[in-house]
Amino acid sequence: MERVTNKARANIDKHSGGLISHYIHLLSLMSSSLHSRTPSTAMNDVSTLKERYEAAGQGHLFQFWPDLSPEEQARLQLQLTALDVERVNRVWQKSVDAEKEAPASGDEDTIKPLPEDAFDTIVGAPEKEEELRKVGLKAIADGTVGVLLMAGGQGTRLGSSDPKGCYDIGLPSHKSLFQYQAERIARLQQVAEEELSKPSGSVVIPWYVMTSGPTRKPTVDFFARNDYFGLDRSNIIFFEQGIFQLIFNIILATNMLSSRYTALSHHGWQNPS
Repeated sequence: MERVTNKARANIDKHSGGLISHYIHLLSLMSSSLHSRTPSTAMNDVSTLKERYEAAGQGHLFQFWPDLSPEEQARLQLQLTALDVERVNRVWQKSVDAEKEAPASGDEDTIKPLPEDAFDTIVGAPEKEEELRKVGLKAIADGTVGVLLMAGGQGTRLGSSDPKGCYDIGLPSHKSLFQYQAERIARLQQVAEEELSKPSGSVVIPWYVMTSGPTRKPTVDFFARNDYFGLDRSNIIFFEQGIFQLIFNIILATNMLSSRYTALSHHGWQNPS
């Protein structure tokens, strides 16, 4: 099973430009490196980091550095080291420029219908539906499909501090969202094996569960308490999402969507279109 899992992960990495494994490995290296450095090395790194942020016009993020405890300084250093502050400035400037260049509100040409070749449908086309189903199942059986679950949010608006995936949404079964997802993955693996005549247990869909700092431990504990919902533990990979510093604030916002495509481009992925 371990050999099958490694093959599936390798295929997923190949089709994502190596993004997922590289990203998880990078987070691990960054965390361990901060804790293993000597005080003098860490201080030199902080000085270099501060100079970089000052050059980017974000030096105010170090305003309260002397008031922080060593542990708080280490956490802030980790966050700022992981952040591409130069890219933040580029994104900000591009947003400002785009707003200036945008057509005036009410312009009839501002929003246009999508071209007909930009979408497709299987509604009323059973032959096409069956064809795409076979393509999908073959890809799963070949180990080139994985599941990436965005699970960084807490259920505060639902009256719970637990990760949203742990929440009982009130269905008769009382299954959590994580359990529903796990059961679908298990079923897809089984269907792919049956329809492609694969041995039982040979088809693996790696499940990458992206958490945030506050939801990481509760999510992992929830999976463990539920015996990973019947899935092989080695096929479930937990990792934490990136963070994105808001301009002129110390508020941290999750950088879930844009960071995926940025990281893909950094590791050689190109848009096939």
